[in-house]
Amino acid sequence: MPIGRSSEREMEALRQSFGQTTRSWADHTFESTDSGWVAFSGLDRPDYNLALVHGGDAAEQVGRVIDSVTALRRPALVMLAGAGLSGAQTLADAGWVSLQAMPFMHRSAGGSQPVDGVREITEADLPACQEVASLAFGVGPELAAAVYTAETLRRPDAMAFGLFVDDELVSCLLSCRAGDTVTGWALATHPDHRRAGHAARLIAGGKHVETGLHGPSQDLCLASPAGVPLYASLGFHTTEYWQVWSRPRWVLGAA
Repeated sequence: MPIGRSSEREMEALRQSFGQTTRSWADHTFESTDSGWVAFSGLDRPDYNLALVHGGDAAEQVGRVIDSVTALRRPALVMLAGAGLSGAQTLADAGWVSLQAMPFMHRSAGGSQPVDGVREITEADLPACQEVASLAFGVGPELAAAVYTAETLRRPDAMAFGLFVDDELVSCLLSCRAGDTVTGWALATHPDHRRAGHAARLIAGGKHVETGLHGPSQDLCLASPAGVPLYASLGFHTTEYWQVWSRPRWVLGAA
């Protein structure tokens, strides 16, 4: 589904499906309407307090999202797509800044491949996952522990996968499902094992494990520009770009 070849109705469905998968980690707040969604974990990380506006009266919807973020009292990212892009001025007037345009990528059913060393993460693996995530993202262990949790592993709509080399965890990924849609979160590779193709192997092998348990699915991801070549090599296509906004102090604080 390359960019420019999807109808607006198809794009609305993909955006909403992406939002529904965040229920796996949006423990604080999850709200969804035809105009967009809000997914707040309550963590002190803007990338796990997200909102998307893509329809309706954009200025009004953005205003409501700003109110929700104010009530949350945590750093957040507000994203605009489709008709929601016209809400940019409302964010600017409120002191928010545009950070970047992130590729929203899609892959239809496929991409499954058995990979030696890839398996589902168990609760016994969580300390290793948390350590890898902490090192990969440069965050404290308490934040890494809040993403990879025993409670998340017990959810029917979430799984975590790891790539092990000589019994050592080198890469991990949280997979979240809603219906026939899967998204990946917190993809982390140990700094000592980067540039070795581990992320691609983990995604392919994790997909194989998940498909065997739950059946085929379409995959969505919001990629960083640097991550596009990885996902493109795995069969993902950019469908559109989401404008990402935040407050300057939050972004600097998370850097």
